[in-house]
Amino acid sequence: MLRMRFTLPSDNLDIAVLLNMSMYFVDLVSRLQLTKSSLERARKVRAAMAEKEWKAQSAQRQELAQQRKAEKLQKKKEELEKLPQEVQEKILEKKMRKAQKQRGPKMKVMHG
Repeated sequence: MLRMRFTLPSDNLDIAVLLNMSMYFVDLVSRLQLTKSSLERARKVRAAMAEKEWKAQSAQRQELAQQRKAEKLQKKKEELEKLPQEVQEKILEKKMRKAQKQRGPKMKVMHG
């Protein structure tokens, strides 16, 4: 990848020189051929950069998902606090039974 950055002068003649120079570099780079070892190094660097970017995006997505989950739990908690005491107790009891059922031992029915 070839990137060029210019600070444009006010004189049009200088702009023409910069454009000609940039076209020269584009042609030069297109004719450039890397050795096999250089190509392999470039591929490895590109793969490492892609992996690094993917990991960063993945971490960002996970962080965003955790934030949303925390916000959702906070919202549910606030809604639960707004309910009357009896309804709160029923909901908590139901959650406790469900959690206890999930933690309980798994039993297999054996036919003999």
